Amino acid sequence: MDQLEQLLDMIEHPDYYTDEQIKALLSDPDLYKHYEMLVSLRMAYENSTPTLSKREGNQHGGWFRVAAIFIGVLIIGGIALAAWMAAPKASHPDTEAPTIVQKSNVSPSGDEGGALSFDNVSLDSLLNTVAQHYGHAVVFTSDSLRQLRITTVWNDQEPLATFLESMNELDGLHFLVKGDTIYVEPKHEEGAE
Repeated sequence: MDQLEQLLDMIEHPDYYTDEQIKALLSDPDLYKHYEMLVSLRMAYENSTPTLSKREGNQHGGWFRVAAIFIGVLIIGGIALAAWMAAPKASHPDTEAPTIVQKSNVSPSGDEGGALSFDNVSLDSLLNTVAQHYGHAVVFTSDSLRQLRITTVWNDQEPLATFLESMNELDGLHFLVKGDTIYVEPKHEEGAE
């Protein structure tokens, strides 16, 4: 065993060496410099790291692990939820944005304006397009009404009330405007409660 290995062994197991052996080993000036450096590194390391007794480590280690696992699960769950919320939603071909078949600059009455033809679009898509133009919101009193398929023409130059009057002629639907909100509800039969 060379002198450096013997020095390391002496630092690790001082009980194995007599005082005379330690003095003889450290009498070499280069080896003594290595010894001082190793001892100061060991002391710096021991002073910089918190130490727990075995009892303290066992007492808190279980709770710390449980807390770390819980926090990890929360973080991963949060990331998964954020990714799910941010991911583009797959849309069914029948529920895509309104299909505008034709846009004309002349309204049916001959005025300059925009007449839009919608072909087989959901009532939800149609009304959201119209409501956005007029600065209104849409509220459906029944979610089943959202998916009704509609084919119609809308002139964006006519008042909202005129468009909704024509829509009120549809069987089973009633449109009502209160403030800045368009309410869509099933049409109640005359005399029925």
